[in-house]
Amino acid sequence: MQFPAHNPLRYIQDLEEIDSLKIEGRMKVPTYVANVVSKYRMALDHKITEADKENLKKTFNRTFTKGYLFHKDRRNITNISRPNHFGYEIGTISRIEKDRYEITLTRTLNQNDTIRINHDNEDVNLTVAKLYNKDGDLINTADDVCYIKVKEKMSAGDVVYKTKDYFYHKELEASLEKEFKRFDLDISERICIFRFKACHRGGGLRL
Repeated sequence: MQFPAHNPLRYIQDLEEIDSLKIEGRMKVPTYVANVVSKYRMALDHKITEADKENLKKTFNRTFTKGYLFHKDRRNITNISRPNHFGYEIGTISRIEKDRYEITLTRTLNQNDTIRINHDNEDVNLTVAKLYNKDGDLINTADDVCYIKVKEKMSAGDVVYKTKDYFYHKELEASLEKEFKRFDLDISERICIFRFKACHRGGGLRL
């Protein structure tokens, strides 16, 4: 049975009698596959935590739906408002100070994370190369309030979403190292060269 990866894990107990689940991962990066497959394995083994479920949001998603299996209204099977990664909300632009923007956070933001800021229904996407505290000092992480400097114009109240958690992706990449295996292949090849000669009388070809 084919089972969409964006289906909420809270329905997993309704599917325990199914022999096989196919999690769609076409054209997705390895970290996406590692994240989604591991969470479904945990759920089937009754070992998944709320934190694990939240971690599903840290790789590509266009928000979560029930898919075909549990959804009665087919118009809401998938999110058609955006084709790219939605991410998850981590805060808002709370103040503008000269050349920098203050972000009031509801979740942690780290240096090298990737965020998108929704400004007038347009996305401002950026990697947080530099993160500042109130005094203008560079910091590596922030839990409540932080400051960023960007050229794009934004407004107080703009919502900030995290689209890539740098450290979590590093963990996923590390988990993949044991999955790659190298082995020798004994391959022989044979090359055949044919010469073709046109036969004008018969209008065909002779080998």
